[in-house]
Amino acid sequence: KWLGEGGKPAEPQQSADPRQSQLPPFIMAAQLNAFTVPVLPWGFVPPMPAVVATPVVEASKNHGSAGADEKIPFQKESPQARPKKQQDAQRGATPNTTVMLRNLPNNYTRDMLVVLLNSKGFLGAFDFLYLPMDFRTHAAMGYAFINMVTAEDAQRLHRTFDGFAQWAVPRRRRCCVGWSGPHQGFDSNIQHFRNSPLMHDSVPDHYRPILFKNGLRIPFPPPTKKIKPPRQGIERMLV
Repeated sequence: KWLGEGGKPAEPQQSADPRQSQLPPFIMAAQLNAFTVPVLPWGFVPPMPAVVATPVVEASKNHGSAGADEKIPFQKESPQARPKKQQDAQRGATPNTTVMLRNLPNNYTRDMLVVLLNSKGFLGAFDFLYLPMDFRTHAAMGYAFINMVTAEDAQRLHRTFDGFAQWAVPRRRRCCVGWSGPHQGFDSNIQHFRNSPLMHDSVPDHYRPILFKNGLRIPFPPPTKKIKPPRQGIERMLV
């Protein structure tokens, strides 16, 4: 059906679509079943459309809100960097002086711990001591917080008691020494405990933290607000 009269190829009909007449000269159009298929010369590469860059939205401090005032780039902190970050912050502020002793005998008392510290050459070297007690069993919790007067004393305490096992009572486990957190220093410990239920009048003295100056015990500063009694164990604690 593509042949004209006499068997000669039929002449292509001119399209009524004005857009076909605007095709470049190197594009030839072939009519197939009323569809126009452009035929491109061999090796012709059509131009690529321009790529529009998508703007990157920075994360804000308001958890993704588009705040124009406080935009910061999002950067996830690795868990390995957190301990080092905390150590650097502590070194940049004040040296650590509050030590935590672990694996203490459960039948140790606060006075026994004070005697042990003084016997090891720390008389007058610490100004705060707290041995937590279980109100229900009347036994020690197995750890204590001690604030040393200087950072050098804290390092010396660490060297003396880390791995210590010469207890006054039978005990096989060795002492483990570390830094207390988040409360570090004499003033920080006072502010933490002065309004604590431990300082309530119903709590016996040997359950409370104590303060020292030059090896002698001094009174704890009074609370700054009304103190509530402990929530549990009060009936057995007073037996």
